[in-house]
Amino acid sequence: MSLAWAAIGDHSHHGVRLSPKPGASPRMIRKILLPALAAAALFMAACGDDSPAASDPPVDLDATVLPTDTPTVTPTAIPTDTPTPTPLPTNTPAATPMATPTKPGDLLWRYETGDRVSSSPAVVDGVVYVGSADDYLYALDATSGELLWRYETEGSVHSSPAVVDGIVYVGSSDFIKSIGSLYAVGAASGELLWRYETGGSVDSSPAVADGVVYVGSWDGYLYAVDAASGELRWRYEMGSSVLHSSPAVVDEVVYVGSYDNHLYAVGAASGELLWRYETGGSVYSSPAVVDEVVYFGSGDNHLYAVDAASGELRWQYETVFSVDSSPAVVDGIVYVGSVDDNLYAVDAASGELRWRYETKGEVSSSPAVVDGVVYVGSADDNLYAVDAASGELRWRYEKGGGGLSSPAVVDGVVYVGSTDNYLYAVEARGR
Repeated sequence: MSLAWAAIGDHSHHGVRLSPKPGASPRMIRKILLPALAAAALFMAACGDDSPAASDPPVDLDATVLPTDTPTVTPTAIPTDTPTPTPLPTNTPAATPMATPTKPGDLLWRYETGDRVSSSPAVVDGVVYVGSADDYLYALDATSGELLWRYETEGSVHSSPAVVDGIVYVGSSDFIKSIGSLYAVGAASGELLWRYETGGSVDSSPAVADGVVYVGSWDGYLYAVDAASGELRWRYEMGSSVLHSSPAVVDEVVYVGSYDNHLYAVGAASGELLWRYETGGSVYSSPAVVDEVVYFGSGDNHLYAVDAASGELRWQYETVFSVDSSPAVVDGIVYVGSVDDNLYAVDAASGELRWRYETKGEVSSSPAVVDGVVYVGSADDNLYAVDAASGELRWRYEKGGGGLSSPAVVDGVVYVGSTDNYLYAVEARGR
């Protein structure tokens, strides 16, 4: 949830190996790096009518009967060449503490990784978990920014971690090998518990519900994996890659977007398609499900609200450019960013605009709303704090250089990653 690429990747990511270059937009990425996928998406779209609508489940999109060569979980008995927690060398990057903050927007500390941080942090029990394009998953002390451990994966980590019952679940991308994996790592130890390999990069962030991990892959499948063992429960073949949209699991239904212009609703237990809704552009946005309505953005310059049970359209709101940001829905208002440089506040029931706040760069970062304030990053290098009711600016933090991941706000601190290789901790409310 949120830059240009040299070859392929997420819309705020990467380094040298088939990766993004600073300064390009999601629209440029789609134009330059994904022509083959775009052609496939157009072919799929041609199978439907011209107007977006909920579609009946097609026969060939049922839960996939798994062939004998289906990717399987890496056994718990980890082979000797499997990545393990890295012993910290004496030159391991350390957190840079700042002067004691006195007001909102002051920097508390920042931690430097070896590459871009487009992963959005998860903060649990005083620990910040975040991935980096340097192939590491990091665990940092939330107060000091000191490194607790880091785990080396087999590719860039753009997926945002999910931390449940003492386990960190996160995806990685190995573009050279054209594979990606879902990892389960001990939250306290940083040790690998299991790894499940898919046939494509895993930039989608996992969702964990009722003992199952749901995640999308560039290989065109939505996966359901047992959270304890890493064994495959089922996989559902979608019309195209699940590039960046992360699943939302509500009332035993998995909702997720795809590059083929659709939002899918799939049974969480069965893996069977319930419905799909067609838009006019790729769905990078991750859905938010509130009060039986699914809110999500599309590359066709619209924010959508569809019925969670039927997939029928409730309303759509048109922006100037693509909506790659993932919505946050709080107190009857949908907050979402757009590539048109704006943060929008839209009435959740009617779809009418409440206010919009204009930044000086694309807003692909997904907003976080806490205590009446909306926090969001922009490609103009600023982290913004905007009043949720009025849209007035409270404060902004200018870090200088690079776009921002989606922020997490915990205990009065905003944690956010950046393409300048740092994770930042910024004071949210003053001391």
